[in-house]
Amino acid sequence: MLASVRARLTLWHTSVLAVLLALFALGAYALVVSTSRERTDAAVLDAVSDLHAELVAERPHHPTTRAAADEVLQKLHFQQIAFVVFDSAGHLVAASHARARHRHHEESAASFDPARLARLIKPGEIPLPHVVAVPDREGGYRAAVASMTMPDGRFVIGAAVPVYEEAETLADARHAIFVAIPVTLLLASLFAWLLARHSLE
Repeated sequence: MLASVRARLTLWHTSVLAVLLALFALGAYALVVSTSRERTDAAVLDAVSDLHAELVAERPHHPTTRAAADEVLQKLHFQQIAFVVFDSAGHLVAASHARARHRHHEESAASFDPARLARLIKPGEIPLPHVVAVPDREGGYRAAVASMTMPDGRFVIGAAVPVYEEAETLADARHAIFVAIPVTLLLASLFAWLLARHSLE
């Protein structure tokens, strides 16, 4: 009889703790995901704004926007950010290809592919700068796109950053959660069992 009561008390305490731990872990993970995404999106929006400003400043010194874009992208060279310029038909005008690196600094096999971004946007439907996800086999990119009007037509500009490191960090966080919760529940079950045994003696 006492063993049955101890078992029920242990199960009750463990179940309550499991629910609380799960809710806390899900909330913490969601916060990490949201914070990381907001930081990445802010970075690419700032980058596309810089590209817009540089193109506006450089365009009067060149006969075409293509020439101005080539000049600007030679200046805007970042290891982790790729810049692209498309014409109104979605054809690539200029690009700087940043090659992504993983957390341990090994170089990724794949660099940013502008064609993937071109398939996701419609030049005539970009009223304001916004961010899109560009998937690939290694985790993908977050890309900010914006439209701009030049003397020789309308163009779409973009800035993309890889989210490989972000994906690796989130994978580590999930792994830590999956390991920590069972271990904590095991220890809590043992403590609850001992506590119930002591209370019923």
